[in-house]
Parts: sequence; structure tokens; C-alpha cells
Amino acid sequence: MVFSNKGQVEYVQEMNEIIQDIENDSATGKYLSGVIPDQISQDAVTDMLNRIFSVIPAKEIAARDTWISNITLITNHPVNISNFNVLKSRNGDTSVIEIQSNVFARRSPGEEPYLQGNQKGSASVSYSTGMPFLYQAQSEIVTTTDVYDVKQVEKFLLKME
Repeated sequence: MVFSNKGQVEYVQEMNEIIQDIENDSATGKYLSGVIPDQISQDAVTDMLNRIFSVIPAKEIAARDTWISNITLITNHPVNISNFNVLKSRNGDTSVIEIQSNVFARRSPGEEPYLQGNQKGSASVSYSTGMPFLYQAQSEIVTTTDVYDVKQVEKFLLKME
């Protein structure tokens, strides 16, 4: 993975080999062929990493400091996430960041969002390295159509040991 100085993922390498291995397994490949582009693609991994690393500030901070980070997920359709982050606590090398986000998507600039929601969560990060080792978030998103609304509830957990 290649990151920019702002912590955004610029490129994910070697995904083609992983996807090829999955597709070559006849049973698994057949089952997953419809979801691979949305879940295991280079764009999907980029989105996941941007979600996790977007909460890390680009400067040294102290307890109760706040900052905003904005990202755009690209896998299914452009979805904007605006994160309001607070350094909740620091204990030794562990920093706990609280995250509150607005999530939205528009068909084109200036139009009303057809997808809106919120996300709450936290990230535990090594203060010395800036590497997250626990990231958890829950979101509720409503997609509005001409006929009905669809509510999606998602729980996202990443834990490194």
C-alpha cells in the first residue's frame, strides 16, 4: 500500500493475484464472482484503509483536541464521509479517538442527497507509530428512492493482534 502525506491511500498493490486465487477456486470463485468487485477489489481495500487511517491527525495533538477529516468511498458509488474526531484519551502509547460522522451521497453536485446517515465509533491508535490496532464503527444510512426508503445498519470492526 502506498499512502500520501495526508494519510490517504494512493495505491494498493498485488490485489490482482489475490483476486485470481479466489476466482481459481471453483466453488468459492463461483459463489463470490458477483461480490468480488465490491468487497475484495483494489477499490474496496482502498476504501477500507481510508476509513481506518482517515482518523489519524497530521499533527501532534493533546487530549480533547478535535479535527475533521473528509473522505470519499468509491467502491459502489461515491459516498462522502465527514468525520469529527476527538482525542478522547491517551494512556501510555495508546490514544483513543472518538469518531462521529455524517455520511451522504448525491447523484450530482447541488442535488439533494439520496443517501444520508451517521456513523459513530472509536479507534485505538499507537501514539508513537500512528498505526491503528482497533477500529470500530456503527452506521445507520437511509437511501431514498422514488418509491421507498432503504435503511442499512452496518457494524465495522478491525482488530489487529
